[in-house]
This record gives sequence, C-alpha cells and structure tokens, in this order.
Amino acid sequence: MTRQTKKSNPAKQPKEPQLTKVAFTLDDGENEPMVETMWAEKLGRSRYRLLNFPAFQYDISYEDIFEAKPDSSSAYPRLCFTRVLEKCGNRTIRIFFERHAEDPDATTAAIDALTNLECQYSGGGAIFTLNLPPACSWDAVVACLEAHGALYEFADPKSGPDPGDGEPS
Repeated sequence: MTRQTKKSNPAKQPKEPQLTKVAFTLDDGENEPMVETMWAEKLGRSRYRLLNFPAFQYDISYEDIFEAKPDSSSAYPRLCFTRVLEKCGNRTIRIFFERHAEDPDATTAAIDALTNLECQYSGGGAIFTLNLPPACSWDAVVACLEAHGALYEFADPKSGPDPGDGEPS
C-alpha cells in the first residue's frame, strides 16, 4: 500500500510581505532636519503601508498607505516618504510621564490602563508613542492620560479631538 502526500501549490500560499525601511524627514524650517526611519510593507508602484508607530513624524499613523520614492541625491541612497495616500483610521498621540523617575509604577499603571482601552504603544521609560485604533475613544484616552498626569501631544491628526464629539476634527 502506497501512501500519497498532497503537495502544496506555491502559487496558493500566502506571500510573505516585502518589508523595507523608509526615511521620513521632519523639517520645521527652524531646526536642523531630522530623519526617522520606519518599517513599511511594499505594496507595489511606490505604495507602502506603515508598520511602525511614528515617534517624531506628524500626520501619518500606523497602517496608513503612503508613497515613497528613491532618493539617490545623498551619499547614502534611500527610499524617502513623499506623501500619505490613504488614511487607515488609526491615530497617534505622543506621551511623556514627567514623574517617571520618581514613580515608575505610576507609568506602568497608566500604560496598563491605556492598553485596557485598546491602545497600542511603543517606547519605554517616560516617553511613549500611542496608537489609537479607529474604535478607540479619544475622550476615554485623553481622560486616562489626564488622570495619570501624562503630558501628551496629538501627532495625527495634530488637532486632536473635537470637544463636541470626541472625534478628530
């Protein structure tokens, strides 16, 4: 008796995402430009999906679709962000815990509370980048940040929530 094994069809297997680093330049016109490099999934035809929570960049969030083009003008050629093409609905807030050195347990409690609100984060110590998925309430997150004494900055959208409905304006 011979046993037959089913061969997998490589064409039907899911493709591994093509990951690449993309340079994002933050230039406020007053200070030296700063470059943040983040991971992105290549989607094709200069389109990419952001796979990091931006630590410094404004107006882009995790999973947004953006355009990037090669920049060969520098000594170190790299792929550079040009513009956002599609917003995914995620939002970004940067937070700072002033009293972290004196009370690191309070920072941990705040991060735990934010995670319970369905937020995701990157960072550590006193500084974090917070990702708010579309279903996450601005009002609840802001109330939590204020209850824990955190300083915060709306990075995407920069305007933050509209006081009337808790949604970004």
